[in-house]
Amino acid sequence: MSRLLYYMFIWPLSRLPLRFLYGLSGVLYLIGYRVVGYRKGVVRQNMERSFPEKTPSEIKAIMHRFYRHFFDTLIESLRGINMPRPEYLKRVPLTNPEILHPYFEKGKSVMIVAGHYNNWEWSALALAMQLPHDMGAVYKPLRNAFFDDLFQRTRSRFGMRLINKHESARWIIQHRQERIAYYFLSDQSPTFAKKVHWTTFLNQDTAVFMGAERIARRFDMPLFFIKVHGRGRGQYAMTLELLEEKSAAQPEGVLTELHVRKLEEEIRQHPETWLWTHKRWKRRRSRKSEVGKRKSK
Repeated sequence: MSRLLYYMFIWPLSRLPLRFLYGLSGVLYLIGYRVVGYRKGVVRQNMERSFPEKTPSEIKAIMHRFYRHFFDTLIESLRGINMPRPEYLKRVPLTNPEILHPYFEKGKSVMIVAGHYNNWEWSALALAMQLPHDMGAVYKPLRNAFFDDLFQRTRSRFGMRLINKHESARWIIQHRQERIAYYFLSDQSPTFAKKVHWTTFLNQDTAVFMGAERIARRFDMPLFFIKVHGRGRGQYAMTLELLEEKSAAQPEGVLTELHVRKLEEEIRQHPETWLWTHKRWKRRRSRKSEVGKRKSK
């Protein structure tokens, strides 16, 4: 069934130009937001708790813009399955790849943290084409074997090296002599089995994965945040920002706070671009699981 779905619908649609697919995005917006109300309650609750200073009409306006962007992103990701390299480079350029050149020349790996905002699917693939380093991204295998294989093939076709999360520690140790830019999405919702850092993020008590910090501190990798800003429909620009160069010298929790604050800043500037349908705050703080107590100012 998965194979039939892909070859009958997904693959043919992914071959169409974006100007046609954006028409489909408009249809999905009308059905998904206006008629079905896909995760509307989750989105509204997340926004109200994140922006208590905003009025109901302001929240409604952000929701409207979010759903427009959400379905555009869905369609863009569909197109991304077969989008050629030149189009990626044109639509999602990296403005400052030279910032990594000194580390590459020294044979040093780096850590790049990102978030689920703007088009994170496009930006990850486009980033892999424009870095001096090889790019390694930790991922969680999908349960469906066909789509897991598709996921790996589409994301590795421009040089990204996918690292199974269950084998990530061993993989990184085995490749520690190579020059690799490790890419982490920092705003996943951690499972209850994971040791986390607790902080205040968007006015809410929030558990944050510490994987990026642990690797950066252990191997003394400079920590970068990747900004992704919209330039128009289907047009983005990426910029790398150095958050900390001497990661190994930082106390536990400092690196995580740095990238959390940077992501929060980006979301506050353009709230409609973040993935609000995600149940980000389903985990509650407990003394047993608590690692960090640092709060934002």
